[in-house]
Amino acid sequence: MDILNIDFQSFTPAIIDVLAYLYGDKYRDSIKEKLNKTIFFYFYDLYALTRYVKDFENYQMRKSNLQNLDANYQEIQRIKDYVESEKEREKNVRYLYAKKFCTDIMYLLPQKAQNVLSNLSEEQLVKIFLPPNMYGNTAGDLSEASCFEAFSKENLDKLANREYAFSMMGRATIAKQKPYLEYLKKLKISDDDLENYLPNEKQIKQIARTRLAAERDATDKYLITRKDFINFQKSFHTISPDDPLFVIFKKQIQKHQVGEYDACVLDRMYDDDMSSRSIMLFSVKKMGDLFYNLLHECTHICEQRDSYSVGFDIDYTKNKYNSKYRLYERFNETLSDIFTREGLNLLYSNGKFLMESKELTNMNYSSNNTPKENALLLEPLMLNPKYREAIIEVKNGKDPNLFIKLIGKDNFDRLIDALNHVDFLASQPSFKTNQLLQREYELTCIEATNIYQDIDNYVNTRQVMI
Repeated sequence: MDILNIDFQSFTPAIIDVLAYLYGDKYRDSIKEKLNKTIFFYFYDLYALTRYVKDFENYQMRKSNLQNLDANYQEIQRIKDYVESEKEREKNVRYLYAKKFCTDIMYLLPQKAQNVLSNLSEEQLVKIFLPPNMYGNTAGDLSEASCFEAFSKENLDKLANREYAFSMMGRATIAKQKPYLEYLKKLKISDDDLENYLPNEKQIKQIARTRLAAERDATDKYLITRKDFINFQKSFHTISPDDPLFVIFKKQIQKHQVGEYDACVLDRMYDDDMSSRSIMLFSVKKMGDLFYNLLHECTHICEQRDSYSVGFDIDYTKNKYNSKYRLYERFNETLSDIFTREGLNLLYSNGKFLMESKELTNMNYSSNNTPKENALLLEPLMLNPKYREAIIEVKNGKDPNLFIKLIGKDNFDRLIDALNHVDFLASQPSFKTNQLLQREYELTCIEATNIYQDIDNYVNTRQVMI
């Protein structure tokens, strides 16, 4: 498979079959409609692709017989070549905007400064205005303060303190000032006259704003001229870079471009006839888990009801054990992982390996995304046909309150709390060896047993009453 040109639609028939088997064939048509209308968008995350190459090379080093890796090696080489060419292209795009920034801020400098700088080339200005930092990066980095920002009153006041001047931050600021000072020194400009060559505080703030705007423009220019963005634009035929949909989508991509996500389902979009379509953002990350990530996200597409409501993830209160998650988020993620693992077990037991070869596929996926302890905690739900079917309905777009009503709101909230607690404990690096964490985990599992007993009693009592 060509990892740089993934044909997601070619995998949807297999995914439809798997999910229809897991959920029940009565959901097949709904699953098929949702997945066939989904826009799969492959985002070329350079960080993620670099990691994928390293994972492959590490795997290659561990194998004595490399014959079965020959075809994979050619694919990996294409990825390496692409990453290097994109890094070079990105550097060139950013350098163009660095040069533009240097010429744009000239009018903000005192006239004396303009007089002595006007004869310099753009490349020379970049070396002075945006010099290399103390760690040896190249000149022109718009993400770092310019030489003039290093001369702000705040920085000068700090540098007056000897201890700060010798600190890492102080030395970094001095390194920014140095090229401009050296250039003025060559022109035999005295220290007493330096103030006449520096912008005032108001102008320095404007320079900083101009630099940040230039950095944003450089990022935008690089992204919208990349192959993945061009593919996205083509998928909408007449869409232009100024179209509101494109602007919103670009922000979503920038939000998820830091390697944090393998894949995610974005807010839905609507066609001209107002029928909704899901958008999946996918990027390569960990070798061996590509199809796992794709299948997992397809479970979210099936459960997506509108732009902001997915499965059980309907409460935006923060998880008290881990505030980076929402209250019901880990419950919903664990359910998707359970179905994903069941689906992979079915495929792999029949010798079907999709997206990556068997040699590269990760066969130990019991703790992918959510810890296996989460799945163990929810086993009583998944093994009971009545509860499993009610969960499946929600995972196919039904109102989660129907399931909550089935088992009782109080019981549901207690189960969520136990699940979030286990998720937090099992995610700790020392979970396996820390006796206190193990004891806390055991107590939570005992509490979960009591919760399930209360759920059964609640359901049985209601059935008798009905």
